[in-house]
Amino acid sequence: MEVSPKAGQVHALPENEVEVPQGTKKPRLAAKKSQKTESKRSKKRRGRTALPEPCSAEDVIWRDIIAVLGEDAVDKAAEEGAEFNSPFEFHQEVVLEVASICSNGEAIARSLDHNRPWAVIVPFALPGEKECPIATSVINDAYKPLRDSIANKILTYKKGVSLLLRDSLEIGALPVTPRERTADPVEALSTSLEKHVCITDHKAIVREKVGDWLFEYTAGSFFQNNNSVLIPLTNYVRDAIFPPGYGSVITMASDEPPPTYLVDAYCGAGLFAITLSPHFQTVAGIELSQDSIKSATSNAILNGISPEKITFRAGDAADIFATVGEFPPAQTVLLIDPPRKGCDDNFINQLLKFRCRTVVYVSCNVHTQARDVGKILKATEDELGRKYILESVRGFDLFPQTAHVESVAVLRLV
Repeated sequence: MEVSPKAGQVHALPENEVEVPQGTKKPRLAAKKSQKTESKRSKKRRGRTALPEPCSAEDVIWRDIIAVLGEDAVDKAAEEGAEFNSPFEFHQEVVLEVASICSNGEAIARSLDHNRPWAVIVPFALPGEKECPIATSVINDAYKPLRDSIANKILTYKKGVSLLLRDSLEIGALPVTPRERTADPVEALSTSLEKHVCITDHKAIVREKVGDWLFEYTAGSFFQNNNSVLIPLTNYVRDAIFPPGYGSVITMASDEPPPTYLVDAYCGAGLFAITLSPHFQTVAGIELSQDSIKSATSNAILNGISPEKITFRAGDAADIFATVGEFPPAQTVLLIDPPRKGCDDNFINQLLKFRCRTVVYVSCNVHTQARDVGKILKATEDELGRKYILESVRGFDLFPQTAHVESVAVLRLV
């Protein structure tokens, strides 16, 4: 199989051979830093490409390269400070033999046409590997022809592009709302076998089900991307707001009633506001994006929730809580799910001024979440009155096979 990647990459050809296309960057010679000559080469290494971080994916490939070239060849190149100095010229075509397949599916090609062996990393080395192990079947079915199409015309792209594939329920295949469904087991089985389609158009509408709730949103807008974890996530948030023994002296005064108001800031298409709505008397979602407010309002109607119970409001960044000024803070839960950059100081100052009873901070970036939670705690720790405490933190694996995690932190005003 032949795959034509972008300029700067090497590609696999039939008979286990590798060709470097014209206009590509120079391949790199693989070598290992010799510990014995570390002091002699320390100055030479300054300003050159750094070695991979230990235990990283690049480090795994680096060790595979050492196994192919041999430690003696690697040490010799490292002593000369030439481990990344390619002997190949631009616009030069060379044929290399694939010597080994790395654990990540890429290959290591070995060239013997020079005074020393050289290694070239070859992407797309395993023909037939066209499935994503963490994607749904409908996405993988659509991904295969899309991948082939991109491979055939990849050299026509002038810059990188984003490919979107979303798993969606087929619009029109479901009852108007989940509340209209009966308890009939045959219908329940039919519902469980609803047809899924793959959406690739950023402007198309995606329909998704989370438990008994339906959500529609434009494919290019934000929505949590791992449906299989959304039910445990939303259930955990519910249980974190109303934990066993809620109202005990540990968390708050025993005479305080459960909260009856929910404010969902950064509400997006209304995931948390809608799924948590049965547990509150009044729910308000706040968003700066008018498109998100439109989607969230439509989703509330789709799920049969009355506008007297749930509303979605346009917030002003300068005074975002002004739209919920009628909510009594002592009976209000604030849920925030900001973008990766977290909350700015202006938002945190408004949160501290509002002083709601419970704060649930959902984040896909634990670093900015820790920063923001630290600011909230520090701002109230020296006050004589009530202050926020961090009650719990828990992670959810929304991003499998990555270093990222969805984190839920619960703060109480005590």
